[in-house]
Amino acid sequence: MLSAFNRLSCSASRQQSSLNGVSNSINRIIASGYARALQQFSSHVNRSSRSSPNPHFQQRGVVSQAIMRQLKLTPASLAARDAFRFNRLHEAQVDTNRLQQAVIAKLTPGARQPQLSIRHDASVRDVERLVAQHGPVSLSLLGMLPAEQGGGPVPRRHTALVLYTFRDEHADCYAVIVDGNPHARNPVKDAAEEIARRSGKQLHELDPADLANVDRLLVQKSDRSNCNERMQFDQAIHDVINLDRAFETHDATATSYTNFVKRLRKDLDAEGLFDDTIQHVHINTPEVAYAADVRIDGTLPAATARALAARIKSHPEEVKPFVPLQSPVAQADLFEQVPAVRDVFNAPSAAGRWAPPASVEELKNALREEPTFAAALDAPENQPALKKLLSAIADVTMPPNYRGVSLQLQFPVTYGHVAHIAPINLWREKKRDGNVNGGPGKLRMGCLHQEATPISGKVWEGEVHTTFDTSAVHPSGIAPVAESIKFSGLPNVATILPCKYPDKIVPLTRAMAGTENGYPYGGTPSWHGDKGRFAQSRPFNSCSNTSYEAHMICNGKYPTYQSTLPELWTDKIGEIYGVDQHKIQTCTIGSNTYHVKDMLDLPFEIVGAMWPKVTIHSATLPSAVDCTFAPHHAPPVVLKVGKDVRLPASIFPHRFHAARFINPTKDMRLANGTPIKNGITYFADDIQQGIIYSNDKVGKKLDYWLSGVRDDGNRDFG
Repeated sequence: MLSAFNRLSCSASRQQSSLNGVSNSINRIIASGYARALQQFSSHVNRSSRSSPNPHFQQRGVVSQAIMRQLKLTPASLAARDAFRFNRLHEAQVDTNRLQQAVIAKLTPGARQPQLSIRHDASVRDVERLVAQHGPVSLSLLGMLPAEQGGGPVPRRHTALVLYTFRDEHADCYAVIVDGNPHARNPVKDAAEEIARRSGKQLHELDPADLANVDRLLVQKSDRSNCNERMQFDQAIHDVINLDRAFETHDATATSYTNFVKRLRKDLDAEGLFDDTIQHVHINTPEVAYAADVRIDGTLPAATARALAARIKSHPEEVKPFVPLQSPVAQADLFEQVPAVRDVFNAPSAAGRWAPPASVEELKNALREEPTFAAALDAPENQPALKKLLSAIADVTMPPNYRGVSLQLQFPVTYGHVAHIAPINLWREKKRDGNVNGGPGKLRMGCLHQEATPISGKVWEGEVHTTFDTSAVHPSGIAPVAESIKFSGLPNVATILPCKYPDKIVPLTRAMAGTENGYPYGGTPSWHGDKGRFAQSRPFNSCSNTSYEAHMICNGKYPTYQSTLPELWTDKIGEIYGVDQHKIQTCTIGSNTYHVKDMLDLPFEIVGAMWPKVTIHSATLPSAVDCTFAPHHAPPVVLKVGKDVRLPASIFPHRFHAARFINPTKDMRLANGTPIKNGITYFADDIQQGIIYSNDKVGKKLDYWLSGVRDDGNRDFG
């Protein structure tokens, strides 16, 4: 454990007693959160679970005999078996280094004892290169142990020995490791503990003769239970892990704790509970220990690598996540607010080998999985956009270990005059035949959509849905995104990005969906102070937040929460949507220029007016594929006072596609009697028959948007 954490835990007892005398002026939420934080930091979990192990973890606690048959063909695995000892408690790094030196000595007989060097802030590529050049390496990662295998709420480094690395068809990196974790729970480990008790030894004191007795005991137990597959000791100490995922989750855990400490420090400062120990808390980076003075060809034989990759493809459950994401109490943390999201993050991808759509028809068939797209896909006016989209997807430079693409969409004029953003992902189904017969798997798509739903007055809620078709649950009875598609055709595709785990958008959306996982909706806390049914600790959220979170999780990265405006747009989401942040630092409305950073202090009415002009909703910002009909904000029209007054036809251009009315006046209707409502799209053919309204307010203006406005040159205005 970090010495800084040790200092913090010592300070915990001092500060904990002082908390009892804190005056009533101190915010109780802050104080209790501080107490919980100190309790977590001082909670050094040294226990070994002696209860009956969960069968789920038993199954994951040993590798299969099929994998072991391959590993027994390799010299490093045999050497590790001969030199293996269980780690002493809290000595994983020291004992793993000893095992590493013993294995290297067996692989290089006659050579002097290897001296280990440390590579700090190591990467997956570093591990691969060092293993290939210097043989087995010791890898230390943060939070590597789950709770039932010796881990705890505080992130600690754990060290294991990496024997080999290899890559699968997606270029994902896997590692064959040996781990002496004494807390691991599996049937083989239980047998080792029984032998230790019989011989009066500690687990780490078992010698080769004792370990041979473990194998004999396992044979006896399997005979008594009539097991078809006998377990051997080798199966308990070897693991195959996804090294890319292990590093990703290390980074996610480190980010989570770094952010937590920052929030804790800020809260303590605000409440006068300053503790200088927190200033010294830091998070360890990945470390690799290697024998710099030894040259060993540590490359896994090609035939063995192919066999292991094939086994993993057909039995993905045999690969361990190895690094479970751990996170402290953090109210703005998505993984704390919706714990099921953490499981999605840790789960493996089920996507197959990527290949771009071969034709517009294949692309359309995948997009038809979303009901709101279905009607638009065959419309003649949308075919040019689909052809351009097909070409744009094919032009994406795909890194070797990425399995699909993410399309960052913009739906113009969706909520009143405000646009909406959301991601959809495309990927291929995994084929059991290895994608060698019949070409790539079926093209699939999934979306994540947060609906902004008005509840009462200025209270809005944001809920995530698995589809854009939300007419059944929206208070207006319409689906705002569907109306946007009617208005502007297929949406803007702002950017098309390679995506590591594109299929995760489906379980991610399901995990975040539902009223129980909702958020108070808003771009900034000052939009409105009433969070409705939500606790005050629940952060404001929007389609910008959820789009960013989906992008990060589907790329194996930790999603750090930020308020929508201005931080999120000028930092994270702007990069995803290809927005030049310098273009959104200021915004001019009328004769006034506003700084985006000042939006936090502006009322909702001003923010709402700035929103489409500041963010990506501006038509001047580039897109990979533009929407079919560009939106055009027509000049407001002053309405005459009277009953059943007809709008002059001259306010509409000769040729346009559709119109959307913002806050239409009382009793506004089409000539055929159809009422005109806010948020509904009305097509040109119906509008040009005439609009009738009643208005009793002098100076009332009609505010509306048009799409597909054309002049005689058949050119879109926007």
